[in-house]
Amino acid sequence: MKPPFEKNEIAVVIPTYNRAQSIGRTIESVLAADTPGMEIFVVDDGSTDQTAQVLHRYANRINIITLEGRHGANHARNVGAAASHTPILAFLDSDDTFHPSRPSRLIAYYKANPDVDAVLDSFMVKRRGVERDARQPEGPISGQEFAHLLIAHAIPLTNSALSIRREAFDAVGGYDATLYRHQDRDLLLKLARAHRIVLGTGKDLLKIQSPDSMSRQGPDYVAAVAAIVERHPQFRAPQYHDLLRYLAVRGILKMLIAGRFFSAFEEIRALKNCPTLPRSLVDCFVHYRAGKKVRSNARAAAYGRS
Repeated sequence: MKPPFEKNEIAVVIPTYNRAQSIGRTIESVLAADTPGMEIFVVDDGSTDQTAQVLHRYANRINIITLEGRHGANHARNVGAAASHTPILAFLDSDDTFHPSRPSRLIAYYKANPDVDAVLDSFMVKRRGVERDARQPEGPISGQEFAHLLIAHAIPLTNSALSIRREAFDAVGGYDATLYRHQDRDLLLKLARAHRIVLGTGKDLLKIQSPDSMSRQGPDYVAAVAAIVERHPQFRAPQYHDLLRYLAVRGILKMLIAGRFFSAFEEIRALKNCPTLPRSLVDCFVHYRAGKKVRSNARAAAYGRS
């Protein structure tokens, strides 16, 4: 493993699993920054393709941690964060890329804003060769307001847009290794309880959505929603009555529209047996429009002040 610099300021943590086709591009985007005092940790979560061979090419420039077996991206992120030696952590998924200016910009921002514990930046999304802007609302925001935006699914999220002070990361226990989706939402909701989070200080990363990205997959949709609701009871607050029903069936509706009827049927069955979410499909669809309105109102309020 590469020894740490005397004065490390930021660590870029990259979890990867079977990303031989993209991990080199991701690493190159960070190395292009050539930022003094920057550590790069790539955690290979038991890849079975050629990922290890690709990583070997960078062995003298980055820190490589190879895990035995597959433990999940959240566990890999926690391992990389624990192995680093810096006060600031920046996360990057192994499909995505940083602009060369991002690490140094983050260092400067945290130095100039010692009261800020975490930053969720804007970013660009590339899917099927087309790029679009995923912009965060700007301006000061309280923890309660931020939690509302997270619960309402009113702002764009990706782990690659998140940077955080190590003290804050450790204080909330890092990523929940038992979650396989909504891990960024969960981490930010934990942070919002007692830490200051700032939105949209920059837009210097590219999120590349591949067909097998977890965020694009439908199976276990209901289980994933139930898991985040179990960890954060505010989803069940009276003001989110309609929203919770909207969230419970939103993925199912997308499957039906896409003609994935078997997957939709499996999710409907999961919903009927889920003790955490509203079980009545009819009830959920009756409140679907009102729940969607809660989300759109939250977005309009947030972006209207930007």
